Amino acid sequence: MNPGAKFWKWFVASVIFFLVFFYFCFVPLNYLRYFHYLAYPKNIQKKLLQQNPNIKNDWIELYYNASLKELYAIALNDGIIYEEELKLIKNVAHVYGKDNVSSLHADFFHRLLEIPHWESFFDYSVPLEYLEEITLHPAMMQISKEEFYPVESPYVPVLMYHMLDDSRYWIDLPTFQHQLEQLFFAGFSTMRTDHFLQGDFSSVPDGRKPIILTFDDGLESQFRFTKDETPDLESGVGILEQFSKKYPEFGKNAVFYIFFTVIPFGENHKHNIWIKKLQYLQGRGFEIGNHTYDHQIMTKFPPEKIRATLDLFYEKMENIPEINTNEMMTLCYPGGGIPRQRQFIEDYSYKGNHLLGCFGAWGGKSLIPIHPAADRYFLPRYEANQENIQLILTENYFTKKTYLLALPRFASDSEKIMSWFIQNQTNLPSKDILWKGNWITVSKEKIGENE
Repeated sequence: MNPGAKFWKWFVASVIFFLVFFYFCFVPLNYLRYFHYLAYPKNIQKKLLQQNPNIKNDWIELYYNASLKELYAIALNDGIIYEEELKLIKNVAHVYGKDNVSSLHADFFHRLLEIPHWESFFDYSVPLEYLEEITLHPAMMQISKEEFYPVESPYVPVLMYHMLDDSRYWIDLPTFQHQLEQLFFAGFSTMRTDHFLQGDFSSVPDGRKPIILTFDDGLESQFRFTKDETPDLESGVGILEQFSKKYPEFGKNAVFYIFFTVIPFGENHKHNIWIKKLQYLQGRGFEIGNHTYDHQIMTKFPPEKIRATLDLFYEKMENIPEINTNEMMTLCYPGGGIPRQRQFIEDYSYKGNHLLGCFGAWGGKSLIPIHPAADRYFLPRYEANQENIQLILTENYFTKKTYLLALPRFASDSEKIMSWFIQNQTNLPSKDILWKGNWITVSKEKIGENE
């Protein structure tokens, strides 16, 4: 080898060795890290070098990350880096360092500094695309307990009653009493239709199965008064109230679908007794529902005539003292027949109140109305005969099982955010979850062994 080449090879190796030796033995580590500044754009370098010495020393730990340039710009906008801003940048770099932090994201993070305990936000690693769903407010980082109900079966039975004193075509009162006993001991509890239609199962006792009791046509056997105008124990309301006193967990929720071309609940010889009955029902937590004014089968009529009969029902109700029509926004189709122009029913409203949902006449078990596949404007029912009661007792229905999860309050800002939390921060034993009237489907990948 050429002697000159040997010399230069030896010289380069010596220089490299010297620099390495110098780096580890003589140069303070923090001093070398100071050169991290050189990776920053010139305008940022200038501002960083003008910062408080403590800020500069802490900043030495950071490498420039081009994806955070929008956050740097906001933090340096006033020419001063504050300690909280430096903490923020470190947190964002740690959690989102590989993501593209846009100007909107950067603005969210910078405004996050105004929130008490903002640092704990980064413990949850919420994806950037979800930030726009989060509302910034002072209590957002407080921990709250959220109730969830895993759904193993999305069905609830809805029972349809008519006469309670005609065993030839319907049932008699002893059979009605027996049905209540069968349902209670099988784990069922009654709930309101308006709660059912909104997916609100908070009133159902934990560990029990909700059931809906509906009574059509306002027949006398459903509700009869004694001489002192209290419910006759030989009528549906009397039996139901007496039963709920004995078994409070069962409740006495029921809805009565009435119309007005006959006197509701009979007893025609007693002047205006029907008004007192309606006041009694609504005053004690029972529901009254729209069965149209004149019980006409809707399949026969155009929208304008259907609107007229629905409006007349509510107008009649509004003339009754102590009656609140806002609590009557459910409909039962006479004879189970839905209008040919179905969209009209979905759009119908009375004084700003839309129908929550509608029931047909037959069809079996009903999906929970907020289920993605449910048709809330044509929910099926079981005719309440013994054959169907026996069927209900053997089938699988939704059972309320409450899970309490401690989550930051911002998790409940939207269904989208809560869905993400459930899928990534919990291990609930179901792929379908009920939460505050929302139906959340957890992806199968997240269920694992619990599927």
